[in-house]
Amino acid sequence: MAEDFISNHVGYVLLRVKVAPNARGNMIDKLHDGRLKIKIAAAPENGKANKAITKFLAEKLGVGICDVEIVAGHIIREKTVKISGVDFDEVMLRLNLQPTLPLF
Repeated sequence: MAEDFISNHVGYVLLRVKVAPNARGNMIDKLHDGRLKIKIAAAPENGKANKAITKFLAEKLGVGICDVEIVAGHIIREKTVKISGVDFDEVMLRLNLQPTLPLF
């Protein structure tokens, strides 16, 4: 299922992302290997890319930086990000993601 990259929990949403650092700019790219690919301009050194990811997602989702936390994958490109202060539907809407409708 395409929505495996996102899961809804009581009080927060988890996003599974794959980060492409050193990009020309910050942007949501596409789904890649069951994760949401995010391009980040920051370099993957001294936590710069991680800080850029949290700031970028906070701005896109309209939440505070403290509401976006990388909970797994701090030193690799595949990360799990916990987002509080916004619900599942709002994350899908603000990141301009379409749910996959089941085929009948």
